[in-house]
Order: sequence, then structure tokens, then C-alpha cells
Amino acid sequence: MRPKEEVVRGFILPKRGPSYSRVIEKQERHDFHKIFKKIIENFINEWLKREGKKTIDDPRDLNRMLNELVFYLKGSLLLDPIPRILPSATYGISLHYFLKTEERIDEWYEEWYLSLDGMRKYYALLGRINMEEISGGIFKKYIGEKLRELMDFPADTRPGANTSSLIVHLLTVSALASSIYLSKREKDEKELAILRILSLFHDIGKFIDIAKHESISIDDIKEIFSERTSGEAKKIIEAAIELLSGKKDSEYKELESIFRKADVLASALDRLSNLLPEIIEEELRKELLEKAIEYYQEKYGEKIDEGKEAYRKILVKGDWKFWKELGIETVRKLTESFCRRVTTKEILKKQKVFESEEKISHEEVDVYLVRLDLRGIQKYIRSNEIRIMKAGSRVIDALIYTSIPLYVVERIGLPAESILYSGGGNLTLIVPGKYLSELKNMRKEFYDSFKIEIVYGKSRIGKDFFSMNREIEDELRKEKSRLIRERGEVPVKSNAFKSCDSCGTGVAVRKRDGKHLCELCDKKYEIGTDIHFRPVLRNLLEKEELECNEELILKDVMLFLAGHDPEEIERGIDRYKDISLIRVDGNVMGAFMSSSLSITDSVERSIRIDTALKKSIHETYENLRSIGGLDHIRFYLGIIYAGGDDGAFLLPGKISIPIAVFLANRFYMECGCKVSLSCGISTAKPKHPINLLYEASGYLLDEHAKSDRELAYEETFSEVTSPSSDYRGSISFYSADGGILNEHSLKSAINEIGRFTIMYGTGEGRRTFRIAEVDRSRSILKLFELLNDYGALNESIGLDNLDRVIDASLELAKSENTVLREIRRDLLSIMHSSIMGDQDLRISYLFALRGRERRRYSSIIDNLLEIRGEDFWFNLYDAYILVKMLGGL
Repeated sequence: MRPKEEVVRGFILPKRGPSYSRVIEKQERHDFHKIFKKIIENFINEWLKREGKKTIDDPRDLNRMLNELVFYLKGSLLLDPIPRILPSATYGISLHYFLKTEERIDEWYEEWYLSLDGMRKYYALLGRINMEEISGGIFKKYIGEKLRELMDFPADTRPGANTSSLIVHLLTVSALASSIYLSKREKDEKELAILRILSLFHDIGKFIDIAKHESISIDDIKEIFSERTSGEAKKIIEAAIELLSGKKDSEYKELESIFRKADVLASALDRLSNLLPEIIEEELRKELLEKAIEYYQEKYGEKIDEGKEAYRKILVKGDWKFWKELGIETVRKLTESFCRRVTTKEILKKQKVFESEEKISHEEVDVYLVRLDLRGIQKYIRSNEIRIMKAGSRVIDALIYTSIPLYVVERIGLPAESILYSGGGNLTLIVPGKYLSELKNMRKEFYDSFKIEIVYGKSRIGKDFFSMNREIEDELRKEKSRLIRERGEVPVKSNAFKSCDSCGTGVAVRKRDGKHLCELCDKKYEIGTDIHFRPVLRNLLEKEELECNEELILKDVMLFLAGHDPEEIERGIDRYKDISLIRVDGNVMGAFMSSSLSITDSVERSIRIDTALKKSIHETYENLRSIGGLDHIRFYLGIIYAGGDDGAFLLPGKISIPIAVFLANRFYMECGCKVSLSCGISTAKPKHPINLLYEASGYLLDEHAKSDRELAYEETFSEVTSPSSDYRGSISFYSADGGILNEHSLKSAINEIGRFTIMYGTGEGRRTFRIAEVDRSRSILKLFELLNDYGALNESIGLDNLDRVIDASLELAKSENTVLREIRRDLLSIMHSSIMGDQDLRISYLFALRGRERRRYSSIIDNLLEIRGEDFWFNLYDAYILVKMLGGL
């Protein structure tokens, strides 16, 4: 059977463009259906092969396979920050199960995810694995790409409702059905498996035909499972088919009742058709309601004067013909209007629009939406040693993507679908009420093992998603305040003990490479050595077919990351190059995520934001690779962490500003021009303490780059129809000529430089550069325009040509360009100008004005002078830093 019509999918977070809708053609629907079934069938075949079985015959094994399948599907939706180089935490659970059947696994493996010792052994194992061993079969790269495309298929085709993903809907129904079942009864493997098969596959026929989807789904379940099951497992498949076909005398009718309730709950949480008339433009609204009155009166013979009432009754009756008669083009227009406007600040202020006056279920269910939040992540990562810093990041990733989900499934006993999504430091779950105490036990166990705090907020299922989300956020805020009160005091260590050189708080118990380390940092040191630098460097060099002395690089990896080649390191370095630490973080991300309107919306925002950052990283790597040299290797090797909406990177100072601009702009475009990044860059010599560099970048990020919060909010919560010329992100940077760079020295330096830097100011007066069109206030492109006017770039400076500007800047950084020295000389001349020994901003301005005709000072004034009312800045120092860093001067 082949699809007979196109469907429209809407995107509340637009795709690149921005694009708010997609028409899925008939052939695409057929292909989606075929691909989804093939992915499932291939997975089961691989699972049976690993298990040494011909069929699944035991209910427990069927549930186990479903857990692994769900984890596999979810893991495949996420991108690796360093693809195909080192096994990533994003599909760590699938790797856990994959390796579990290997002969190389010892007894420690069963619960490796519950301790740092186990994690160290696990990552040491992964470091010895060639990615080619596992890149075939179910881990093929294209599967993730196909699954991300399948996420575009809607669970419902009505405007507003078509913002929900079919795949997310299936997972949500199963999570709800399982939780309702477990809240009422003791776990029975057979009954749970029936319910999960029914929930996970009941709607897959919608790929082909919405109206006849259940009969198609029944055929699909038979095709997928009949030849791959036997015994009790085969009876489970038959029972699920009976329930889906509506057999009245089935012995499992209670399970069908639970399933139907879960389906209704998932649909009510996920579908926004009822909001459509409240959101769309007035002209479209008037047209929609007039057609609703006309259609309802003609079809049902009942006179009705109110358009909203006619529309409501059509929804209640589930009359799909109304939407078909509107036509695909009208459905697309309605969808785009809804998606474009639904997250604008004007609509979001009308909170009642999203809140249901009635509960979405008349019968109470003892099931909760729960969000787990890891606290103190930055503190956990911060260290004086790069290996420990990287290990801290890796441990956090493992906790979020692997350890906590595995604990929920293996120890608590909930199905894998219960974990709706994870990333960015938190996880969202659906949990039966009687299992909530298990989360408290989990929290204690993870704190004892990893010294990381987990807090959670919950809301009982039964209200609209917008209200539940807000309730969870309120509870999380209370929990975080409680935690600060309880653990606010840091215990003072006795002076009789040597403090850890890495974290500064623990008692040193071991010495490595001349550094005294506490027990926690020592374990992280081993993890960092095993999991990152050596295997990543080895695999990268093999992939790129490059020959380099690995041992020389690893001897002092900070020198290599700063831009020194292995040969230079071997013969001795005369003059150290600069190294930069870039930290990036999403703007107004808390407000953005808390404004999610449905479960699908939340899941997709989480996945899309994470994917946008990873794609931006991949494109940055490819851009550096195309230019030549080893900077692309340095870029991947220097990733400290990257996930959700934030990241930290070590890379050569010469390329850090162009790379930050490129990365932030790519992220903005990938998020459909709705979400932006802020970047803080601190630069020093490679021997500078890395934790202080990290702290300095954090200060630049939080205190300056994020000072444009109001502008970021306006851009995020406005009706976006095209990429912005005014704001695509923020960037602040500083380079230390000598001494120690940290938050306090930065404050002092910025105050001393005064109005020669855009960052000068206090409180609300703090400022930053913006990624904006060159003629806009505070645009970072003004600095590149200055380079261009001196003939250093020879490119048209503008956002439309930004990629070429960045490429030209990176090429400039590689060359020995004397023009950069000339620009630096001019900038210093103006900054150091004086009258009878007095130096002042106005004196520098007059000096530049005087030299306007005889030198290129005209460009300096045009691009670096910022005037706001009676106040003004002359950003000579910022331009000096850019020139100094690009030229390695």
C-alpha cells in the first residue's frame, strides 16, 4: 500500500532558513515507512546475533531487547562532538550492551557506570577499540541521519497538532502506559512487554495512511516480529495485535484500557490544534473560522453562529475531512503562521492561552513528569590539569547519557522509554509515583560515588504541558536553594595535609607528573589520559593519514594546542605562542527551554540545540582542515566539553576570534535564527594555569558577552522571518601580555584600559561585541573592516560574506603579514599619544583626527569610535588585541 497524499510538518523551533514547515511528499512517506521498519528489523537481527539466538522466546528477553532498541534510537539521534574518532557518551548505552557480549569483558563490567573506578576501566577499554570495529552494523553513520529525518514526520496532520513528532509520540505513549501500569500493579514481564509492543508500534502505519494506520501497523508488527519471536514472546506479539485490532474477548483488556488512556494523555500533552485560532494572524483566523462554520453547518445540519464553537466541535468529533477540504497549501500557511507566532513574547505573555481550565484526564494517574538536574558541573570540571578537566567533562557526559539512564532501567526497573530526553546537564523522565523514592536513593548513591549533586523537580501528569513545565522549574529552584543552604559551607582542610594541586580543596594522596592530587582528581587524571588525548590523537592522525610524533605532542599537549609543531617542541622553543580558551553558552536558554509548549517541543528543542552545536563544531573542523596544517587536529583535540548549548575549547590564539565568530554564527543559523550563543575568550601563554584561564573566560562570558541579554531575548522571542542583521550572538575577548589572567586581574585591566575597550563599564554599563552587520553598533565586523581597509583581507565585509571573511582571516593568521605590524603600530601610536605627558581618550581621538589625511587613521576612527549619547568609546585596544592575536605578535 502506498500513501495517497502529502502531509505538512510544523517546526516551533524553525529549521535552518528559518523554515517553519515541511511538506512531506507521498514518495517520502513511503520511504520513511520502509526505512523505519528496516532500522528496527536490522537492530533485532543484530541483537539476536550478539545473543547467539535465532528467535526471542522469553518475555524478559523481549523487554530487554526493547530497552536496548529504545536506547539505540535515542542515542542515534544525537551527534558526537568528534565523529567516528572515539566512542562517545551519546551512544554509550548501546556500546555498553554491545560490548557486554564480548569475551574481553570481566566481572567489573556489569556495573562499571556506578563508580569512577569502573568508569576508568570502561574508558580504558574504549580507548583500545578501533572505531572501525563498531562502525558497521547498527552503528553505521547514516542511521543517525535517517532517524533525525524521520523525526520530521508528524504524529498528527492538523495545523498546530502537526508540530508533534510521530517517533516522540510513540515513545511517550509507551512511557506513560508503562508508568500507569507499574503504578497500579506489580511488574509482570509478559504484561509489560504486551503494553510496550502495543504502544511503541501502534501508529507506525501513519507513515502510509493516517485513516487506516492501525491495520497497517498490525501488518508491520507481524512482519517485524513474527519470524523473530517464538514461545511466550510470540504469544506477546499475538496479544498486542489482538488488542490493536479491537478484539473484545481478549484476556488483556485491562492493558488495552491503560494503553488507550496513555495514548489520550500523550496526545493531549503533545497536540496544539486547540490553540490554533488564538495564535495565527487575524486574517487567517477569520478565514479559518468562517470555513469552520460553513463546513459544520453543511455536514451536520446544525446552525451555528460562533466560529470558535464550530472549530471546537470539529476537533471534538475528530473530523479529518475538514482539513482535507482546506487543501495542503492552506494547511501549510496555517502551520507556518502558528509556528512563527506561538513563541513570541506577545503570545507567551498571554499565559492562559496555554493553560487548560480542565484537567486533560478525568481520572487521576499516579504518574509524574520529573526533571533531574546535575549541580556544580563547572566546579566538577575546573582543574589546573588539562587531563583532569577533560576527564571531569567526560564523567559528566557519561552520567547524563549513560550512567543515570542505565541506573533507571537496570536498578530501578523502569523501561528505557521512561527517559524522555537528556543533555545539557539534565534529564526528563516519566515516573510512577511509587518509584519516586528510588530517585532519592539514586541521588545519594551518585553523590557518594562521583561527588556530584542531583536535584529534581516533579509535576503530576494531568495538566497541560506548559503548566507542568512551569511547576517543575519552580520546584527545581526551591531544591537548588535547599542544596545551597545544606552544602553551602566548604569544609576547611587541616594545614597538616597537602592540598590537591588540581582542585585546591581535596587532600593530596598521590603525585603525578610533579603534581599532588587528591583521590578524586587522581582517578580523573587516569580517565583523562586513557580516554582523550592519546586515543583521539592516534585516531585523528590515522584518519587524516598524517605522520606526527605522538609522544612529542603528548609530552606537553598545551604547547601543541597553542600552535607549536612537534619538531619545534623537540628542538626547543624560543618564543611561546599564545593559547586561547573559548567558552560558549546559549543566550536566555533557561527562558527558551521553559517556554516549551509540548513534550515533542521539549524533546526537539533539546535535540536540535545539541545537534546545532555539534554541527557547528564539525563545520569548524572541516573549515580548518580545508586550509591545511594541523589546526583542525588541534581544534578537535582541544575540545574540553561540548553538549547542549555550551562548550569549552582550547586552540591556538591566532585563530580563536575568527573561529568563535564562525562557530556562533553557524549555531544561530542551525537553530533557525531563534537561538544564539555568547562567547568569552581568554588568551595567554601555554604555561599559564588552565583553571585561571577557564575562570577568566567564564568572567568574560558571564559579565560581558551575556550583557546583551535583553537584545538576545528580543531576538529569540520575536517573530523571526529572516536572519537578523542586528544580533546573532556576542563575543568578548582579552589577551594577557604577561602575568596571571583571572577574574580579578581582568577587572583591573579593563578598568585601567578604560574607554579604549568596548568592555569598559560597570553593572548595566558592561558591553560586548555583537555578531551583527558591519554598520550596526558594536559589530565585531568593524574590526575586520579595519583589517580590510589596510589591505590585509581583501574581502567584502558583511554577514552575507561572513564565511569568506573568516577564511581570509584564518589564512592571514597562517601568513607572515607585515600589514598586521603596520596596523598595530598605528593603533599603539594613537593610544600612546599625549599632550605634555597627559594621556586621555580625547587626546587620542584628536591625534587620530589630525592624521586622518596622511595615514589610514580615517578607517580607525570610522570603525573603532563608538558614540552613545554624550558617552563614547574608542575601541583601539580591542583592535590591537585582534591584530596581536592574528599575527602572533
